[in-house]
Amino acid sequence: MRKIFRLDNDFVESVREFKKIDMLLALLLCFSLVFFGFWLHGHGIHHEWLLGLISDLSESSRLLVSALFSATVIGLVFLICKIRKQKVFTVGLNKHQAKKSLIAGLVFGSIHVLLRVALGRTEFSFRDDLSVDTLIFNAIYHLVFVAFMEELLLRGYTASRLFGSLKNKVFAIILGGFITAMLHVPSDAAMPDVGAFQILANRFIGDTLLHGAFFWLYAKYNNLLGPILWHFMLNFVWFITV
Repeated sequence: MRKIFRLDNDFVESVREFKKIDMLLALLLCFSLVFFGFWLHGHGIHHEWLLGLISDLSESSRLLVSALFSATVIGLVFLICKIRKQKVFTVGLNKHQAKKSLIAGLVFGSIHVLLRVALGRTEFSFRDDLSVDTLIFNAIYHLVFVAFMEELLLRGYTASRLFGSLKNKVFAIILGGFITAMLHVPSDAAMPDVGAFQILANRFIGDTLLHGAFFWLYAKYNNLLGPILWHFMLNFVWFITV
């Protein structure tokens, strides 16, 4: 059991180098994005409105709209790392145990998807409006602009800084899960059929558990590829079966 939860030595050594300022910068970035999301929601600019706007655009334009936001977040992460003189391996982007991380991500992602189907959380049927262009666009969208961006921000950058700066490691993981949930609440709150209990269960409980799993996989191999693949599989399967 200890071997399963043992973290990569390079990861453990790298997070020891983080200072309180690194944690504060990560929290500032994440909560700025949270407040921005609530500001958009408060002004009626919510998830459904954005989907309606984007759906009127061409595939290339939709890709550009998504890319601009994701590139901004990714750019901010890299900018802060550069200012703090921290290399990309400190956010899990390296070749270290990449194969093991990918295989683990594929295995856990597959098990997770099958469990969702078995529990009735995911339909065991595909959408009938799918085309090759739609599949390609959404594969790119969910891989790069959702899975990669969120894993880089929430696990590679923020969670590692929390884990390295806080003495209570369990609290660090729970705090990371709380931040993950908060980033998704504005879009959930804009949906008329989503109530407070569902947000509490799906986000503050579900996201915290999922964050813990993604973070464990990242820290075990000191590599983000596994969590990115796992995250992508969940989102893409959800898209093609909704």
